[in-house]
Amino acid sequence: MEKLVDKMLSAEFQRYATADLNRPLGGENTVLDGDKLVSIISGLLRQKHFQFVDTYKEEAVTTIRALTKQRVIEALAASDCCSDQQAAALEVGGLSLTERLTLLHNTIQSFTYLLSRVKAVHDVMRDTADLSAGRLCDGSFDESVPDRLLTQEEHTRVTTKLTDMITSVCDYCHERMGNLLSAGTNEKDKFHNDKDKVIGDTSQSHKSDDKEYQAWNDKGSWLSERATTAQVCQLANMVEEFTYACEKLCGKQCTALRSAFKAQASKFVQRFHNERKNKLTLLLESERWKQADVPLEFQSLVTYVCEKKCFPLKMFTREEDDTKSDGVENFIVVGDERFAVVGTALMLIQMIHEYCRTGSELVALSGTIGRQLAELLRRYNSRCCQLVLGAGAIQVAGLKTITSTILVLAARSLKLILWFMPFVKAHFQALMEQNPNRGGLIGTSGMSGGVALLDSVEKDIRAHVREIEGKILTIVDNLLGGQISKWTARPPVPSKSFRNISSYLMKLHEAVSGILPTVEVQSLYRTVNTSFKEKLREQLIKMNIVNNGGPQHGVVTSELTFYLEALRKLKVLPSEELNDNWMSDIWTR
Repeated sequence: MEKLVDKMLSAEFQRYATADLNRPLGGENTVLDGDKLVSIISGLLRQKHFQFVDTYKEEAVTTIRALTKQRVIEALAASDCCSDQQAAALEVGGLSLTERLTLLHNTIQSFTYLLSRVKAVHDVMRDTADLSAGRLCDGSFDESVPDRLLTQEEHTRVTTKLTDMITSVCDYCHERMGNLLSAGTNEKDKFHNDKDKVIGDTSQSHKSDDKEYQAWNDKGSWLSERATTAQVCQLANMVEEFTYACEKLCGKQCTALRSAFKAQASKFVQRFHNERKNKLTLLLESERWKQADVPLEFQSLVTYVCEKKCFPLKMFTREEDDTKSDGVENFIVVGDERFAVVGTALMLIQMIHEYCRTGSELVALSGTIGRQLAELLRRYNSRCCQLVLGAGAIQVAGLKTITSTILVLAARSLKLILWFMPFVKAHFQALMEQNPNRGGLIGTSGMSGGVALLDSVEKDIRAHVREIEGKILTIVDNLLGGQISKWTARPPVPSKSFRNISSYLMKLHEAVSGILPTVEVQSLYRTVNTSFKEKLREQLIKMNIVNNGGPQHGVVTSELTFYLEALRKLKVLPSEELNDNWMSDIWTR
């Protein structure tokens, strides 16, 4: 009789589980005929038949497989992209990107409904087990309850099996979603092994139900080939919401779907990076190193960052009614400072914004994106150094020589990038802090590593700017030194050497005055003046000319008067700095 009762209860529970799990899905999460379920569970607990938990798990797994197949069939039937052969073989790789995302969304929605139903049944089973063991609300057990169906040890065994059941079902949903997400890559063999590990059964019946996955081809990441940032962001939100929903149900993070998304999204991010890296390389190779016009949208971006101290969510576009006269300027204005830059620097600014925006949209991958942006900036800085300081632009772009104007433009372009750096670092630092502990595909160490790389790149750029400024001074220094060394302090005055020096100062002013701010122009000419006086002092010592009022002293005074007048005409230094006493220290030995 006991065996008969046990068999009847098991068969009844099997029928109940099948009817419960296969009824139409909807938003209602109530248990199907709760009183009947409690009666069946109580009878099974009295019989010490605890395998009903495994039975329900097995039924749930079977339902999940059938549900996945049903959603795939529906997506293929509604698709305009799949051939009849692909539809017959259940190949989802032929779906358009929009259809693919719709399939994933519908499957996640169905799984969410199903898991809520499983959780409701799980709770009834747990409550029945608690009641059968005399468990109280505070977790203790009432030993005075007569005729308890379960001992404390048996209660622990049942609750452990129930916890394992809800966790395994959530894990299996994530396995199926992970394989569906990765369909068309390398997942078809991995699917069987992982599935068997989850459900704990290697029977042929389970594997035969998965024949629809055997035809999925190795086509690489469908996200990297076709998706936009917005679509990847949409998928990321789906993955995070489903992962969080399952965590609330079972109390555990399920990782299979996140791992599959990370593999796909990482390839998308790499494609995103490679496209911009290649574009930047081509722009630098063809850069003529001339001052670029600045379209209004670039000025709008800089103004926004300057005022809001952060990056906008979208790139600014020029309004249709903007005319060229008021839509394009020769400088980028940052507060009270103007930056003259080359065209490649403008495109790099746009790329910086794209990386920051993509990092905000894909927070879970923002650490990778931050490191890639650091790599892009390092590439720009390194290649600029090769083309300008290393004179590579002469061969690559066909320039005749690397002029002072080119050097100054390169330095100003780099200084504008340096102005952006604190905002870039703050942006990715905020994303690191925003990345929730419960979510995300990488640890905070990966994101902080991206910020550290940005710090390193910033130091490299600053060093490069100093090298360029040093190069400008070296060029001027060599020109002045060459003329001073040939000067003989003899009439006529002004001599050819001092006329050439005056010419150099005028050409330098033409090269830098329209590019460098006034303060930097003054600093440059003060440095040039200091160098000039030092070289002149050395030459006077060498020629043994002293401040004695003699003929040679008169020649020197006349030459310096001519030199000072040339500086006054340039109006680069305050007049009080160019008085007659300015030359007195050249006679100091």
